Amino acid sequence: MKHSFAGIIVTLIWLLLAVFTATAAERRTRTALVIGNAAYMTGPLRTPINDATDMADALQRLGFEVTLLRDVKLQAMEEAIAAFIVKLRQGGVGLFYFAGHGVQVAGENYIVPIDARIRRAEDVRSETVQVGRIFGGAETAANDLNVIILDASRKNLYTQTWKSRRDGLAAVETPPNGCV
Repeated sequence: MKHSFAGIIVTLIWLLLAVFTATAAERRTRTALVIGNAAYMTGPLRTPINDATDMADALQRLGFEVTLLRDVKLQAMEEAIAAFIVKLRQGGVGLFYFAGHGVQVAGENYIVPIDARIRRAEDVRSETVQVGRIFGGAETAANDLNVIILDASRKNLYTQTWKSRRDGLAAVETPPNGCV
C-alpha cells in the first residue's frame, strides 16, 4: 500500500488492535463495513474508491471480516449499515469506514450516497444517512471497541443555495466504546 491517508489509518488501527489483543472478547470477531462513493451526480470525486479498496484490503490482512461497497445508493447504504450494526452485537471489534461526500446540517453529520438529490438543506435528512445512526448502533452494541472513520470531502457542494455555508463535518462526541 502507498503511504497515504489509508496507510496511516491502518497503522493506527493495528496499534489499537495490539492493545486489545490480550482480551478474549477481541479474538471473537473483527467486523468492518467499508464504503467508497465517488460517482456522484454532483461533484464526483477521484479517490474514494481507491481509498476504500486499500482500506478493505488492509483490514482483511488484519483479520477483519470486511464488507466493501463502492458507489452505493441510499437504500443499499441503509441496508449495509443495519446489517453491520447487527454484526456488532455479536461482540469483538467493529470498524466503519466511509470515503465520499459528507455534509452537516444544524450540527448533525450526514454521509452522502451517490444517488442523493439535495437541492436544499431540508432534503438532507431524506437523501443521506445520519452519522448518528452509526454511532448509536456502535454504542448499543456493547462490544469492546468500535472505530468510525469518516474520510469525507471537506467541501460542501450543496451550501450554494443554503442559508448556512459550513464546509466540513461538525465535531462529534466519542461513544464510550469507540473512537472517531
